[in-house]
Amino acid sequence: MGNEVETLYTNGPAGGGGVNKGVKEILAMDSTLLARAFVTPAVNYLEIK
Repeated sequence: MGNEVETLYTNGPAGGGGVNKGVKEILAMDSTLLARAFVTPAVNYLEIK
């Protein structure tokens, strides 16, 4: 998979600038569907000084 991503990156639009590939273990990943009533939309802005 990493080699395919690298090929797409380096042969894509001009100005790619390089690529760094690696593999790491993912402990858990699960897609979940929640009812709209359980979700509160919010936007937070962070200021970096």
